[in-house]
Amino acid sequence: MKKLILGLGLLFMVGCGGLDGDLSVQKAFVLKDKSGSSLSVPAGDHEVNLNFNERKRLLSIEFKNLNGNKKAINTETPKNFKIPEQGTFSLAGKDFGQEVDLFGDIRVQRTRSEERWGQQNCQYNSYETVCRRNPEGNVECREVYVPRNGFQDIRYYLLMTVRNTTVIFRSSGTSDEVAKFQALERSTSQQIIWQGTCR
Repeated sequence: MKKLILGLGLLFMVGCGGLDGDLSVQKAFVLKDKSGSSLSVPAGDHEVNLNFNERKRLLSIEFKNLNGNKKAINTETPKNFKIPEQGTFSLAGKDFGQEVDLFGDIRVQRTRSEERWGQQNCQYNSYETVCRRNPEGNVECREVYVPRNGFQDIRYYLLMTVRNTTVIFRSSGTSDEVAKFQALERSTSQQIIWQGTCR
């Protein structure tokens, strides 16, 4: 099944640019970078970007404007840590060098439109006879493939996806909530269920 992405809204995984959202901080806390430096996060609302690179086991938290500057911390995660496309996940502070535990909840809702007809660009090969005169003066001809641009009829439907992501920050080993991250993503993709001949 062929898919044409019309809107982007993937999780904060590698290669997707991370996930932008709002971090509401009830109590100031400290985040530690893998380099050994630390970042004090004051109470208030902050625009942040979360990015998880599973291959490098790296969780990044970037603050768009913290005390007038862009700040970021990078921290390593355990080998078995993964963030699902939907569902819950958790990460204990002691497992990624922090004084806060993370508890995430990702909820996804998908809606399918009615089926529709349309057209799309495509490419096909056609035969073409090419003739050239050889050094002896004789004409030699042969058939070659020539790529040509065309169009084809398609039948498709639109798949609308809404993804709500919530991550709770708690003081490590307690139920004391210090911050909450929330993000809402919307995406639309075209799902082709039939395609005609390219011409």
